[in-house]
Amino acid sequence: FEGTKNQKKKMRAALNIAVYYEMKDSLAKAEEWAEKAQQLAKKIDKKNITDSPQATIDDVPNYYLTTLYLAELKERNAQLPKLKLQMSRFNDDF
Repeated sequence: FEGTKNQKKKMRAALNIAVYYEMKDSLAKAEEWAEKAQQLAKKIDKKNITDSPQATIDDVPNYYLTTLYLAELKERNAQLPKLKLQMSRFNDDF
């Protein structure tokens, strides 16, 4: 991630690191890296999303995709305590 100056490569690296942490069940770290990717994507697309409510995926493809991924991570992270409670009912015996 730190080895390149190219913003697009940094964004892709941050997104890949987020996916890595998600697969390793470290959702807090994954969310952190996805936020970094989203910030870089906003710089790359050079559009202020809040100023243009009609922005489409064609206008801001990197920002849109990273935002969708970040939203999914946040929702999954919010549902994790409920899942752990449900799994504790089985005493990890399934």
